[in-house]
Parts: sequence; structure tokens; C-alpha cells
Amino acid sequence: MTSNRTKRNTDGGAKQRQGLRLGYVVRSIATFAILGGFTFAVLLFLDHERYTAQLETTLSEEVERLDSVTDLLRADMSWIASRTRILADSPHIANLIEAPTRINVQQLEQELLDLARYIGVFETIRLVDPGGVVRIQVNYHNGDPYLIPEPPLANLSGYAFFDDTLALEGQEVYLSPLDVDRFHGRSPQIHLGTQVTDADGELAVILLLSYSAEILLSRLQLAAAGPYGAVFIVNMDGSALTPAEEVNAGTTASALIPFSDVYPVAWSVIEHRENGYVETPRGYFAFTTLAIDELNDRGLLTPSGLDRHWKMVNVFPHELYRYAPFQTTDLTSPIAPDY
Repeated sequence: MTSNRTKRNTDGGAKQRQGLRLGYVVRSIATFAILGGFTFAVLLFLDHERYTAQLETTLSEEVERLDSVTDLLRADMSWIASRTRILADSPHIANLIEAPTRINVQQLEQELLDLARYIGVFETIRLVDPGGVVRIQVNYHNGDPYLIPEPPLANLSGYAFFDDTLALEGQEVYLSPLDVDRFHGRSPQIHLGTQVTDADGELAVILLLSYSAEILLSRLQLAAAGPYGAVFIVNMDGSALTPAEEVNAGTTASALIPFSDVYPVAWSVIEHRENGYVETPRGYFAFTTLAIDELNDRGLLTPSGLDRHWKMVNVFPHELYRYAPFQTTDLTSPIAPDY
């Protein structure tokens, strides 16, 4: 009897000890699981903070790169404007104003042809009278300048780039927003204009030049984005120049697209800030501003009170900088996305 009771006590003690050991193991496993989960959460948080800091650095560098490109564009615009004023001061134009003889016309036409060929960036050069009638027009395409005896747009009165130039003062040079070349079906252009006066200081003719915006875009694309991202030059109204492959695969010319409609969330920020970056559901946007009045200190471009500036925007899809836990990819050397 006593033996049986002792055996039961021994068995009960063993089971109790076994239960205690099992409980200890379970608690240890739970403790390790909690500590492991907490450690993983801390590491994941620190890794995401590292990613966020690196992403912010990368996007800030993109803004700085855009700022450096605007310096190139300022130099381009100043050079173009200076060519405009040099041409306006041409003795051949002065001779034509003083005596509109056939020989003077021919000499000026030859100068414009030579200039178009030599510079190679003005798609159209026009000499227009104060009433808007085109007197001489030279076009330039694929390395070939040629006269247009009967311009398709014979009177420019009512067109902004003529009317705004007509309202200039002195030797100011007008610079238009990006504009679609409606007259020849080519790429978007930037129009420049200046006044030419006679010997008495009275307005005699208007000189208008159209500069291919493809050149600006190609420089911006090369310097700002390289092989990745999509670069836009955006007007104040939200229309943007971008490579045609961004909107119409298979074409070769650039096109104006409604940037503000395509990217409304981003534009609501970009429109009101000088530079920076913003993230939206459509991707990351690095941007800066080129204000035309920044060129006035060179005495070349003056918008006569016109509020004129461009936004330079580099757009990156989320795929380019998508977060992956504990990734080792360098965000400063992203892989080109598949557009």
C-alpha cells in the first residue's frame, strides 16, 4: 500500500517536472521569437531609414543636376539672343530699310541663307514689316537653307510672338514659350524677336527667328537624365516638351503634351515651387526653374514684364527606386526602366 502511494507520488513529481521543463522550453521559444521579431523589426526599420536617406540624397542630386543643366540652357539662350541682336544690326538690313532696291534685297537674302547654314539652329528667319506682313523668309531643314518666295503665313499680325515683339522697347529680345510649329508640321519651337529701327529711330521692321526646341531637349536629356528617367521642359501653362517616344512610340520628333493633366498631383507642387522633388503615385519628380528674367543681367533677353519661365522636370517611375528589404543596389546607379 505504501509502495503504491510512493510510486504514484514519484510519477506525479516526474510529470510535474516534465511539465515545468516543457513550459520553460515554450517560454524560451516564445521569448526568442519575440526578441527575434523585435530585432528584425528594428533592423527593417533601420534598413528602410537607410533606403529613405539614400533616396532623398539621390533625388537631391537630381535636382542639383537639373540646376547645372539650366546654366547650360541660360548660356544657350543668351548666345541665341546675341545672334538675334547681331543680325538686327546687320548693315544689309540697314541698307534695305534705307533703300529697298532689288540688289539690297538679294544681299540680305544671301546673308540670311549664310547665317542659317552657319548657325544651323534657326528653322525659320523672317523679316516682317510693322503691319505683320512677311517680306523675307528663310527656312532651314536638314542642313539646307532655302528662301520661301511666298510664305504660307504671309501676315503674322495677331500671333503672340509677333505682337509681343511689337510691344518691346529699344533693343529688347523677345523669347516665346515653347510653341508647336503649326506652319510646317515640325517639332516645337521657341520664337525670338526684336525690333529694327531706321536712321531716325522709328520702327522699320521686325526680325523673327524660330529656334528648334529639340536642341534644348536633347541637351537636357543627355545632361540631366542620361539613359534613365524622362525629362520634360514645361511651360507656365503646364504644356511640356518631351521626347516623342514618351507619348507616341515610333515617331522621331518631340511633341508638346499636357503635363499638368498627365501629372496633376506633381504639377500642383511643381508649379508653385522653385525646385525640389516630390513623390506621387505616378513616380518621383525632380524639378527646377529657369526664369527668363535671370538672363536680363546680360542685357539680352527681356520679356517686357511678361511672367515667363520654364520648369525642368525629370520623372522617374517607382520601379526605378522601389524599396526591397535589405537590398544592396546602389540607388545612385539605377537600372533603366522599361517604358
